Amino acid sequence: MTTTAETRRDEDVVAEMLGVLQDARGRAPRDFLFVLAGGLGLGAIVFLVVGLATDGVARDMSLNMSVQLIGTWLTVVVIDGLWKRQEAGASATLDAMSRRLAARRGLRLTPAEREAWLEMVEDYQALVRTESIVHRIRSLRSYRRRR
Repeated sequence: MTTTAETRRDEDVVAEMLGVLQDARGRAPRDFLFVLAGGLGLGAIVFLVVGLATDGVARDMSLNMSVQLIGTWLTVVVIDGLWKRQEAGASATLDAMSRRLAARRGLRLTPAEREAWLEMVEDYQALVRTESIVHRIRSLRSYRRRR
């Protein structure tokens, strides 16, 4: 038997989850771009250092790889080619999740679902409150394991 208070609380939980999904949708492209730029930049620096520390063929190859990674970094990060494709995929996934969640608005949640969703909302809000983007990126892997 469903009480009005439980139904109201379930609707609030669903509304909070929809808010989390919308916020995650806005943050995902920025976080992806940061990780991609950092990885390409770090790779270019490593090859540059190796190139400056070696001689002969290793030097030429390392310096050429460094220049290639810098070119890739400029193409991907500045021109946004790959980023826009990633954003479209992430947006479509989050939109589908939002639609499925919105369809549950009037339905009663089980205690386990309610607890899990509230925990996810709290964890996400704590994640957003942290100022470090590096910490947020490290935390992304743990969300994949929380099903």
